Amino acid sequence: KWDPKIYFLKAYAGGKILGTMELEVNGGVGEIKTLLVEHTTQRQGVGRALVSKAEKITKANGGHKLFLTTGEVWRAVSFYKAIGFEKTAKLPNHYFNVDFIEMSKFILRENTS
Repeated sequence: KWDPKIYFLKAYAGGKILGTMELEVNGGVGEIKTLLVEHTTQRQGVGRALVSKAEKITKANGGHKLFLTTGEVWRAVSFYKAIGFEKTAKLPNHYFNVDFIEMSKFILRENTS
């Protein structure tokens, strides 16, 4: 059954938004549509925390996988690799005639037995 659920996540500190994410969960898969972290707070765990929350939301909706698209040569690729994502597809000459890639991460459900 196709039943998309869309989530907008925000990371705060001291009343200031440090990062945001749009996540869509559908058919057992969570798609990270956007992940933005305030430049001055990058490399401080904000993105990692948002992705962790996305994993929990995806699991809670019966999901088994997260995926996203990003520019093939963007700095974000090393971040996603560091947190367990792998390149699963190349999207040549994609948005704005730039090469993009798809990255995926399988997530495990806790054993409830």
